[in-house]
Amino acid sequence: MIGDQRQLPPYQESRTREAVEAWRGALGRALEEREFRDAMAARFGLLFRSLEALARARGPLSETERGWLRPFEFLFDRLPTRHRLEEQFRMEAPLSRAVGSVFYGRPFSHRKQELVAAGHLVARPLGDALPAGLDVPMLWLDTPHMTEDPDATEDAAKRGVRDNQCELEVIVGYLRRLRPGRPIDLAILTPYNAQKRLLLADTRLRAACERLTDHPFEQVVRTTDEYQGREAELTVLSLVRNNSLGARAWGFMSEPERLNVMFSRARFRQVVVGCSAHIERHAEECPWLLRFWRAYQAEARDPGCARILAAREVSGG
Repeated sequence: MIGDQRQLPPYQESRTREAVEAWRGALGRALEEREFRDAMAARFGLLFRSLEALARARGPLSETERGWLRPFEFLFDRLPTRHRLEEQFRMEAPLSRAVGSVFYGRPFSHRKQELVAAGHLVARPLGDALPAGLDVPMLWLDTPHMTEDPDATEDAAKRGVRDNQCELEVIVGYLRRLRPGRPIDLAILTPYNAQKRLLLADTRLRAACERLTDHPFEQVVRTTDEYQGREAELTVLSLVRNNSLGARAWGFMSEPERLNVMFSRARFRQVVVGCSAHIERHAEECPWLLRFWRAYQAEARDPGCARILAAREVSGG
């Protein structure tokens, strides 16, 4: 078996766990309250009666049985013989170090340069599209916290959705600074469907993408979950979250598997658009994102590996 338990499972595993727990609670209550039991039977019919019979026959699911919701991880943790693939041939060295260190406990053995030296990969697949000041493997365009600049907030219209107009402006400004030439391999990724809709609806962003790539615009702008298993030479990531909430300031982005997928899609250049102050403010809720931000800071000690710029430096492009 070959797999990676540090990336997203092939279904909504967390929601499945929540559903299992909800049904377990409902079946337990039905054993104690006749009126509740009759209401559940009337609402769910055969489904409820089947689950009720199963629960009576064998009891609740054990922790071992619930472990099979992640079958590869379940087996990996228990099989006597297992191996980690340590060599990495896809990402540039700084990003390879960051992803390996944060999500896998130690850096990968980076061997992409061997494929480049042998002529199997192009050394500069984006050609001269990137201006010198932006041409680094890892680039973070840092937006201000919404307490400092209200225009940088998410969900500015207060509609209860996760979108961020400020990050859209930064992405448009960044892409306008790129020089068109031969079509480049580009992906714009975000964890949130609402942000994806905002990006797809923007005619300026569409025009900026059409001058840079021959990929259909609808295939360039994707959600993180949609893009698992795919990769691009240049990825632009929109983190979206920038709020004054106490709890749930990051929501499902606190899951390390989703962050791992998002940050490991780039083969050559990665650009992150997001608010580092928001990461720092809510470090306890989202420690994995804080670790990746720290990895960016560490790589940025060498300006040839990573750079962290104020988003305003490109948003007016």
